[in-house]
Amino acid sequence: MLRKITIKIIVSCSFLSFFGINLNLIQAQASTSDNLKAQPVADRVVPFDITDQGISKTIQFGADLAWDSEQNFRRVVLFGGLDQLDIVRVSHQPSYPLVNGTDLTQQQIDKLNGRLYILNTFGGSNMTLAMNCDHSKGPDPYVDPWYVGQPQRWLNLIKASAQAYQNAGHNIVTIGAFNEPDFGWGQGSIDDMYAINQLMVKDDFFTGIRISGGNTLNCDQAQYWYDYLRPSGVNEGNTHQLAGNFDNFASFLTNVRANGHHATLDEMHNVAEALVGYEYGMQTGIWWGPAERARGEMVKAFDGERLGYAEHRFNWTAAAVYRTPSGKVQGFIGGSERQAINTTYNYVSKDRAVYYDGVGPQREFVLELPGADPADWPTIYQNGQTNGEKVFNITWGDDIQPVIDGQYVVINKKSGLVLTVAGDSNEANVFQGTYSGAATQHWNITPVDSRVGLDFSYHFIQPANSTTKRLDLAGFNLNNGANIFIYGFGGSSNQRWYFDYDGDGYFRIRSGESSKAIVVAGGVSTPGANVIQWSPPDTDEYLWRLLPVGVPLEFDAPTAPTNLVATRQDVSIKLDWTASTSNDVSGYTVLRSESASGPYNTIARNITLTSFIDNTTKTGVEYFYVVRAEDNSLNRSENSNVDSETATGDNALVSQYDFEGDILDSSINLNHGAISGATFTGGHIGSGAINLDGSNDFVQLPADIANHQEITVAAWVNWNGGGFQQRIFDFGIGEEEYMSLSPNGAGFGMRFAITKGGFSTEQALTVPKLTSGVWKHVALTLGASGAKIYVDGDLVGENTGITLRPEDIVAVKNYIGRSQYNQHAYFSGKIDDFRVYNYAMSPEQISDLHSVTLSVEDVGVLESLTLWPVPAKDELHLDLSSAVVNGRLSLSIYDLHGRTLSTNQISESKTILDISELPRGMYLLKLDNGTNSTVKRFVVN
Repeated sequence: MLRKITIKIIVSCSFLSFFGINLNLIQAQASTSDNLKAQPVADRVVPFDITDQGISKTIQFGADLAWDSEQNFRRVVLFGGLDQLDIVRVSHQPSYPLVNGTDLTQQQIDKLNGRLYILNTFGGSNMTLAMNCDHSKGPDPYVDPWYVGQPQRWLNLIKASAQAYQNAGHNIVTIGAFNEPDFGWGQGSIDDMYAINQLMVKDDFFTGIRISGGNTLNCDQAQYWYDYLRPSGVNEGNTHQLAGNFDNFASFLTNVRANGHHATLDEMHNVAEALVGYEYGMQTGIWWGPAERARGEMVKAFDGERLGYAEHRFNWTAAAVYRTPSGKVQGFIGGSERQAINTTYNYVSKDRAVYYDGVGPQREFVLELPGADPADWPTIYQNGQTNGEKVFNITWGDDIQPVIDGQYVVINKKSGLVLTVAGDSNEANVFQGTYSGAATQHWNITPVDSRVGLDFSYHFIQPANSTTKRLDLAGFNLNNGANIFIYGFGGSSNQRWYFDYDGDGYFRIRSGESSKAIVVAGGVSTPGANVIQWSPPDTDEYLWRLLPVGVPLEFDAPTAPTNLVATRQDVSIKLDWTASTSNDVSGYTVLRSESASGPYNTIARNITLTSFIDNTTKTGVEYFYVVRAEDNSLNRSENSNVDSETATGDNALVSQYDFEGDILDSSINLNHGAISGATFTGGHIGSGAINLDGSNDFVQLPADIANHQEITVAAWVNWNGGGFQQRIFDFGIGEEEYMSLSPNGAGFGMRFAITKGGFSTEQALTVPKLTSGVWKHVALTLGASGAKIYVDGDLVGENTGITLRPEDIVAVKNYIGRSQYNQHAYFSGKIDDFRVYNYAMSPEQISDLHSVTLSVEDVGVLESLTLWPVPAKDELHLDLSSAVVNGRLSLSIYDLHGRTLSTNQISESKTILDISELPRGMYLLKLDNGTNSTVKRFVVN
């Protein structure tokens, strides 16, 4: 009996099953691409390379005492570090007339002494100061009329105030007579400020002190005030960003530096201002109000190197990646306090997969900065604003933090006891206790929503026994010893916590109000001991492990896996090992190095199998591997033995996507893809194809599939027609580096382009546009002889002048159906049998490839054929029902280019083929009885 079946390969998280006939015969394998996710379209890309030298600049950072809040000032110091307090802004106060025209009033002295108390107590002696105007009197802004239009009186006030700070042992380096003069505040006109500046220039007291011009509220006014005041002696440009255009903000800083003057932002309200300031010339930045985690970490990171930066000017947002002097890499994002619009940034690691706050390994991380809805433009000013900002860690290496989001038991490292709350009432105390499984010892730990307001680099910690309480720092207290309890939902910084990873699954749990860590009081190991906050030294009582509820609370490491064997393949390396003998292993971690002695980097974790494909290898590089086991309680085994191997780099199929209901790679490299929005439909080869709607559908492919000197990309394409610049594929990292193929690029025909410098430097090949509405086999080769395009096996165009090669660009964001340019149209139509090879196929090979895919398109099938083992090594067993074998059958083996490797006649229902001479790779097996045939693929490994 003859029947038709669908011809396909299915790749599970493991390997192959054949053509809709589930043989269940293949040893399961995992790969580096198992967890690939299609990343959402982002407004901007932030490429970075953790090995880059980066950009280094020196920036002074400081705290503000114009708003003379002890809490704010202390938080700047606590989060940023006292060593980062380079400058402090203080003030003169024109709210009272001077005594006898020259001396400060008692009210002014009291105000000044209050600032000095904070400065001396929490900052230190001999601080560097910037001074400007504090036009406050009680709750309201006020400038006494005695000063208005009287430059000499202003000068006397400024001089008397500056002298008091100097007498207290501090050094004033810059003075601005007015604060936010464009807004007025009753201080006087621009000509009044001009006259005050002239008097300061003539007074020897101010020798060596910069005169600051403007510090406008609206950055659009900064250039005008600075330019107008420059002849009066101004040698510092200064602005705030409480209104105004991004373009004007950036150009103002650039212009100040071009004039040889000092560029200052003496009242920063958001991380974005500092990120943009760093880009365009800021030399001094002072935080208005408090600093929390993102600001404090950013100040420290600015002493290192900037590895990546992006901005969205219309949306008034910015993002960056920095490497600190200690080598830690962090990402930052922020937006204007009053003018930000929702913006997404895609952080893309150019050189390797990394972990973003434990999420990974992956190349991309998309983060949204909350602001106003774009639809609300132009009425976004202070509408829908959260003043959002965030910092996150970018890590790699042999010890990666777990992702934190779930319900946990929180265990103290020193005592082995767990975080416990005494009930569910407000101010119920938190202590360490013996674990009993009670809800009072379970904690729901979840990331704060990005719209929580201000810094969203935190988590909330909620006891499972209460639906209305959170872990709380009592009274917003900044002192060591302050108590920790639970309190009703407030969401403020005293209920926000961040997790500082120490290694081996342990964290310091630190307050978003104080930056201090929770600790068992006295460091004791007895049940009932209180939990408080303290400045964290490097001792065990400050360390906590978060174990998911339900796993054993034990600390015995599993036994190590053994017999690790690395096997070379053409463009990947296969690992096999013997399982740990422990019965509580939750998974395995795979680590890789380019040296036997390390350092080793985690390339995969939570692998539940004992076989793995590393498909992120580079040709010619020897890689060393170890594997370790981990149990449910986060205990880790010792490493396995070390084994090493090198991918051969021989001509090979890198990936093949049949789209038979999935985005799995049917090659031996397991370069599985991911889908966004697309659906599956009837195919041209087999039963399935990917259907892309031309609106927002695309397929994302792994980051390393195009990392070759040469390449062939081939697919069956059925294009619906439509807009220009649709992409059959686009491999790159953004609008500056990519290689792409469009069915009708810019309306001039099917177009291949490759560039390292954006559209203006493209090297391109254009041929007649692709015929729409029918299936066409399209192939692109790029190699030593340039680029060639084939349609249905025939060469339709070539350009020998294309000199760029795939490995010349950074191809990390690799798409089917989507462009690197957000404004380009998405592909509309169907794609089937999409393949990537690591070499430029010859015209004959392209013709064979076209022919062989046609040969398996729609054939009758002989029933009851099974193959084993798969993958095969020396022998391949065939089993056919005796009802089918009623005569002689022709059995042929082909390579994936369609070349015939062998042909035999068989007449037995059970046959063994000797395949020991076949190199490792994928092959086609065809059986033909003269009327119908069946074609199956098999792997030799």
